[in-house]
Amino acid sequence: MLCFLLTLHWMTVTVALQSSKEDGKRPYIYRCRSPNMEIFTCWWRPIANQDNVTYTFLYTTGERAPRECPDYVSGGINSCFFDAKHTQVWEMYCMNVTAHTRTGLITSQKHCLDVVDIVETDPPCNLTYIMLNESIGEVGRSVLVSWLHPVESLVHEALIMIYELRYRNLAHTDSWRVMERLREPRVEFLDLPVGTYEFSVRCRST
Repeated sequence: MLCFLLTLHWMTVTVALQSSKEDGKRPYIYRCRSPNMEIFTCWWRPIANQDNVTYTFLYTTGERAPRECPDYVSGGINSCFFDAKHTQVWEMYCMNVTAHTRTGLITSQKHCLDVVDIVETDPPCNLTYIMLNESIGEVGRSVLVSWLHPVESLVHEALIMIYELRYRNLAHTDSWRVMERLREPRVEFLDLPVGTYEFSVRCRST
């Protein structure tokens, strides 16, 4: 009998930290992410151990005057969300966060980025399989494993997706096999030995 456990995705997130200002004495912007080069979000850490503090997020592009965050809500707490109207690729954004405290203003270090450099695509979806033969007994089976691109409407046309598929027979749980740099969202396996298998897939942009 050939069985499958399918995991939709796994993701690795890299977070860049501001090394000298993590002591909680001032806010700092610790992460920015764009899923598709058309929108992006930045998050900041608040200052520690103070109540009744509000924050102002300001940013500049090019030689323009500073502007305030267009949306403090959509990205969650302590965030600034930039919709398509406020997102431009190949342009440098510089930003900081100011805490308004009872004793005065405390401003973070300046954080600069190009949206192209912070792209982390959403994961693939709908990982599934189809048996390509119906042999009975202990003979190996042929299987087509496939998945869907990240939500098409959220992927910029300039992004080229590269996939990585890993799989293992659960009788050998420490033995993952990895197929890298896949261009198409499908892989055909010929004569897989009988067993229970787990598959996972992830993607990145190039």
